[in-house]
Amino acid sequence: MSTRTLGNTGIQVSALGLGGWAIGGPFRGGTEEWGYGPVDDQESIHAIQRAVELGVTFFDTAANYGAGHSERILGRALGGHRSSVVIATKFGYRVLDDQKLVDGLEVHPEAIRRSCEASLRRLGTEYIDLFQFHVGGHPADQVDDVLDTLESLVAEGHIRAYGWSTDDPVRARAFAAGKHCAAIQHQLNIFEDNPEMLTPAGAEPTPREASPPPEAATRAEAGSLSAAAHALGVVTSTVGRRMTALERRLGSLVFQRMSV
Repeated sequence: MSTRTLGNTGIQVSALGLGGWAIGGPFRGGTEEWGYGPVDDQESIHAIQRAVELGVTFFDTAANYGAGHSERILGRALGGHRSSVVIATKFGYRVLDDQKLVDGLEVHPEAIRRSCEASLRRLGTEYIDLFQFHVGGHPADQVDDVLDTLESLVAEGHIRAYGWSTDDPVRARAFAAGKHCAAIQHQLNIFEDNPEMLTPAGAEPTPREASPPPEAATRAEAGSLSAAAHALGVVTSTVGRRMTALERRLGSLVFQRMSV
C-alpha cells in the first residue's frame, strides 16, 4: 500500500482509507432516519481488521455516525493497533448515544470540548489524530472560536491536528489559516471533480478542463481527504445490486497533497 503525508503534519497514512459511516448502523437526525441500515458489528470489526492486514492505516469516522456507534466499533477493532494507525473523527453535532439520536448542531467551545472527550471515550484512545469540523455550512467569518478551541486541544495533547469537512473553498481557506489545520475533507470522484477545492490559496480557480496543480507552494498547506471516491457505489456498480459485506464496509478516501 502506497502512503501519503497527511497535510503539513508529517504523519504518514495509507493512500486509501476506510470510512466509518456504514458501520454506525441505524440512527436518527431529528425525526429523519440518517443511518445506513442494519449492521453486523462482528462483520464490521472483521472488515476493519482485514483492512489493516491489507495495509490500510487511515480510518475516518464521526461522532454522529450511528450516534457514536461507529466510533465504538472502530475503537474495538483497532484496540491492538493504535500505535500503527491514524484515526480521524468529526464533531459539530449534539449526539445522544442512548437514544441513537443526533439532535442539532453544537459548535460553541464547551460543546467542542465535550464532543472531543466523548469521542476519546468511545474510541478508547488517549488522542485523536485528526479532529474534523463536520458542519460544512458554518459561516466562514465565524470560525475563530472553533479554531481557538481546536488549537487549545492540540496544545493539551487531546488531538494532533484538525480539519474541516466542507465543499466550499472559501470556508476551506478560512480554516486552513489555523496553525494545526492539516486537512480539508471534500467530495471528489469522476462525477464531482471539485477543482476549486484543489486550487492553491491565493490562486485563480483551476479551469475545469485543466488538471489541478501537482504541488502546493503557497502560504497555507493542508491535505485533501477525498470523500465518496466511489460515488456511494455508482463507480463500483454496487447501486442496484446487493453489495457484498466488504463493499458495504469499505469506504475509500484518497489522499493527495493540496494547498488551500
